[in-house]
Amino acid sequence: DCSEEEYFADDFHESNSRLSDFRHSIPGYYGKYISKEIPGKQTKSMDFGSAFHAALLTPELYKNQFVVGPPWNKNTNKYKEWAAKHEHYTILDAADEGRIISMMESVANNTEARRLLALQGWPEQAIRWQDKETGIWLKCKIDYLPDSESVIVDVKTCADPNPEEFARSCGQLDYECQGALYMDAMLDLTGNEHKYYHIAVGMHAPYECIVYQLDDEAISLGRQKNAAALRRLKDCRDTESWASPYADRIVTIGLPRWAFNRSPAGW
Repeated sequence: DCSEEEYFADDFHESNSRLSDFRHSIPGYYGKYISKEIPGKQTKSMDFGSAFHAALLTPELYKNQFVVGPPWNKNTNKYKEWAAKHEHYTILDAADEGRIISMMESVANNTEARRLLALQGWPEQAIRWQDKETGIWLKCKIDYLPDSESVIVDVKTCADPNPEEFARSCGQLDYECQGALYMDAMLDLTGNEHKYYHIAVGMHAPYECIVYQLDDEAISLGRQKNAAALRRLKDCRDTESWASPYADRIVTIGLPRWAFNRSPAGW
């Protein structure tokens, strides 16, 4: 295991987020992780998600890393002096803390979410392993890893946790790739197949909590996409070429289907 700082500072191992960036843009991956000319982005939404994860899974870490700011104008010297004294904390506002409390209550009221998180286990568990086909070293950080059941628990904050919207989010954000990668990590580590569950929690009222399991077809697709990305990444490393796959061709594109159903008003 390792600290959060050590985990994210580790550039030797590839992670799900790095592979996702690689799939999106090979030159973008190179600029972000190799040449370091593209800075990483940290948004307020990401800070909120991290705060909720910490409050739910590692309460002591939440107390040490996050603090609720006073209700003062942020442009005043009084607030700036307070912020300077808390520079090592991520500052939340009172409304954020209220949302976090409501979301945790929603998790506690979901029978399956409550059962999974009540199992004896390890929060924020870092794992490293080597992909057998490419030899690339990989890492992942599992939100909650129970001792007594072969399951992986991943907590997701989302705008809308209902099935249709969450399935759309899974497809857009490559959650099937994350699930497949984490399941393969545990298979490599233990020799046992693990089930992979999402605890999806809405970030706005009514803060609904739903537990999901991606089906076998989704996980199979994730494994295919991960394998393809790792093979391509190995090729880029071996040839030291990080060019876009579109750099040597003209790409013909069409319009999305909705564009054909839209016409100017009055025509």
